[in-house]
Amino acid sequence: MRNDWDLLFQSLFDELLNPPTSVDNQDAEVIAPIDEVIPQ
Repeated sequence: MRNDWDLLFQSLFDELLNPPTSVDNQDAEVIAPIDEVIPQ
């Protein structure tokens, strides 16, 4: 289960670090609250 989450978020963070040129601010607003969703 943990590995599945790691792979999922790794792909999300890869897109954050290397966003496609077509990405817009709305996508960033959707992804930003991730920190609130993940229990620390």
